[in-house]
Amino acid sequence: SFVLGLPQTVSERCCPPARALKPLILAGLPASLRPSFWFMYSGGAARRDAAGQGYYEGLLADGGGFGAQGERSEAEMEAVWGDMETQQDTLRVIDKDVPRTLTSNRRMLCPSMQSMLRRVLLAYSRHNPSVGYCQSLNVVAGMLLLVLGGEEPAFWILVALLEERALPRTYAPDLMGTRQHNHTLTLLLKKVSPSLAAHLDEMGMDLEMLSTPWFLCMFTNALPPPTLLRVWDLILVQGKPISKTLYKVALALLAAAEPWIMQTHDPTEITAKLPNVLLHYYDRDQLIKHSQVVLKGLKSSYIENLQENALDFIRRKNT
Repeated sequence: SFVLGLPQTVSERCCPPARALKPLILAGLPASLRPSFWFMYSGGAARRDAAGQGYYEGLLADGGGFGAQGERSEAEMEAVWGDMETQQDTLRVIDKDVPRTLTSNRRMLCPSMQSMLRRVLLAYSRHNPSVGYCQSLNVVAGMLLLVLGGEEPAFWILVALLEERALPRTYAPDLMGTRQHNHTLTLLLKKVSPSLAAHLDEMGMDLEMLSTPWFLCMFTNALPPPTLLRVWDLILVQGKPISKTLYKVALALLAAAEPWIMQTHDPTEITAKLPNVLLHYYDRDQLIKHSQVVLKGLKSSYIENLQENALDFIRRKNT
């Protein structure tokens, strides 16, 4: 009855607080509600409203490299978005990545979808020149386009994710935020599953070999779509900031694979086979259920302290 009582589309006026949605999120959002809920609760709608009408189109005023230069001169574009050489380098990398994004989904092979993805990635690189374009953003943006269907909502959710919910510098050139995630996950694994952590240590296996693509792509290349959608419901509707949600899901995946990992003594075998195992992980109810208890008893302040310790460790390692 809770689900049936919700409207099929969502506006700010009728949005209940995110905490009231927890039973619905844990059960899985209905497909008809997912685009609206993601857009509203991720912060994407608020970001769009704050920027004002026409902001997204303005980022692509030169045609996004598709032809017409609009009304902006080259000097004006450089003043706003940086030098043209850097922009062209960014566009070349985007053009390489777009055709190889989520190719297992036939919709992503359509020229119109690839054109939308190219525009979203170019627009973000101009919106946030300090990040520009980082490989793996194509996967995140592609997933958003598949679910939302429109490029501007996908752009604004990407903005909210990277600038409000993710750790700072997760997608920076030095991937500092991602490295911080990786080390924090290692510390958490020692806390919640010391035997598995010790086994990995004995093999000399660094957990970041598994977790780096998980965090950068928000599990998009790690899980089958039905499971992935449930994880993204948590990330976009409940996970603010998303760090704790990412750790919960990562630890739940490691727990699911723990019996097999404990019997394996070759790090190469684990890194080669585990991704394929997880791509067939369809027990999404069990994954979501376990993700909600794996960090039970650990306060957010404790996890934040671990993140700070992780950052200090990485900085010392770099000096």
